[in-house]
Amino acid sequence: MIVEKIYTVNWKKLAQQLVKGLLFKPKQTAWLYALIATVELLHSDFILFRKHIKYRLGITPQVVYLEKLLNDRFDYTDRRITIVKVLEYAALPLYTKSENKPVKFYRKSENEPVVIYTKEETAQFTVDFVIKIPVFVQFDLHELMTYIADDVLPSKTYKVQIV
Repeated sequence: MIVEKIYTVNWKKLAQQLVKGLLFKPKQTAWLYALIATVELLHSDFILFRKHIKYRLGITPQVVYLEKLLNDRFDYTDRRITIVKVLEYAALPLYTKSENKPVKFYRKSENEPVVIYTKEETAQFTVDFVIKIPVFVQFDLHELMTYIADDVLPSKTYKVQIV
């Protein structure tokens, strides 16, 4: 890309062109290169920072990109970290006779089974997604949560599960 060539600079050649033959003795050339060394170092730091920012700007709250971010950081070779959406079930209200509200259960003759879900399976007590990490992947939980907190939407909740 043409834009990428803007940041390519040969600092030694540029210094020689700007000085124009006044300092072409070995001692003066070495002194000039010593002065340029700090600029080269700052420039290489800038290029690395630019690559990092460009990478982070490519990460969005979509599941695919969050998986890419986590796998690039914690499981680069095998890419086994996955993000799974949690199934949410509607809560089944249960009432007593004294509350005088409709009962949601059915008789055997109606032949409709009723499934009662646990507290964790209902929508009001669950998280939005689960990050599944294999046991063999070494990671720091606080670092992982920081990576996720930067890129996940604030309204979403999650849980880390070691599989």
